[in-house]
Amino acid sequence: MRIAVSLLLMVSLSSLALSARAKQVPLKQLRQEIKTEQEEEKDSLKKMRDELNDLKSTIMEGSQAMGQLQSAVAQQAKTRAYRLAVKDSRVEIMPGVFVAALTYNGLTPGPVLEATEGDTIQLTVSNESRQPTSFYIYGLILPHDVAGLPREGHGVIKPGGAETYQFKVEQSGLFTYHPQVNHLAQKTQGLFGMLVVDADAPKTFSKEQVMVIGQWTAAGAPAGSPGKIAPSPGKAGAAAVASASGPTTYFTVNGKSAPAIPPMAVVRGDRVRLYVANTTSQPVPLQLTGHRFEVISVSGSDAMEPHVFRDTYCVQPGDRVVLEFLADNPGVWSLASQLPHQISNRGKFPGGIAIPVIYPNAE
Repeated sequence: MRIAVSLLLMVSLSSLALSARAKQVPLKQLRQEIKTEQEEEKDSLKKMRDELNDLKSTIMEGSQAMGQLQSAVAQQAKTRAYRLAVKDSRVEIMPGVFVAALTYNGLTPGPVLEATEGDTIQLTVSNESRQPTSFYIYGLILPHDVAGLPREGHGVIKPGGAETYQFKVEQSGLFTYHPQVNHLAQKTQGLFGMLVVDADAPKTFSKEQVMVIGQWTAAGAPAGSPGKIAPSPGKAGAAAVASASGPTTYFTVNGKSAPAIPPMAVVRGDRVRLYVANTTSQPVPLQLTGHRFEVISVSGSDAMEPHVFRDTYCVQPGDRVVLEFLADNPGVWSLASQLPHQISNRGKFPGGIAIPVIYPNAE
């Protein structure tokens, strides 16, 4: 810009000098004319600079406004709001067999909550039951004001009350939500559910399924008969298996006992991810006939080394396991426990933990 102005001035001076010589203009007048032209040039340059500064300011203000709008939109898109209501319920775990349970939103397990790493969750828990409760997400690292032990004036949700929690999720995986330790017996009454947090990356699987394994005991009630069934406090082993007149133990997946568990439909080429949580007191050796599991993570671990495969995976009590399998063997298969008392009800098959896995057009 300065070079251009200098050249312009030189041209002006030369022109004026030539003109002066041609017209015999007095030197004093010539200097005055040069000074006037210089001042006019300065005024023009100043106006140009002012206009450029105004333009820059307008662009900057627009950019800031756009950034604030994008940030607000992104923040709203990443905030997930959920409501859970604790209720006394009567739940049917198989045709004609009912369970007296504590539930979230009338369900046991409660609804699956979903998020992605970096999301903010706003969660309101209301208590419509007859007893105090509390809330905790097992495995998720959260601030103390969200996940700390309940204490006087904080964390205890009285009948008719409600509590709202807001937090950012920084981990991916499968997590269990349920009451805190001082109300943990409510978990055995059905008060639990799952939170699935996806990694902030493209998915490597095409289908996913949450599988919550549960256990219930009915005292003296034959399978298939209606009636009140008490939830199991967790009696291990075959001793909990029903006899002709003794208690019946029902193992469930997502609150249903086979054959009431819906089949899993897959298409050849699907990569299926299973989020498996064992809320019972017993190990569950899980197998999918005709396929192998790839173990992705166990109870909040980092991703396992590549190619960790098992034809059977034993899900320990309290474990949260992420498994995957490739649907590459068309047919009708069984996703089930390998323990007889976990796949039968009073000795009748199928029962308990048994899910048909069906490819389309399979015979």
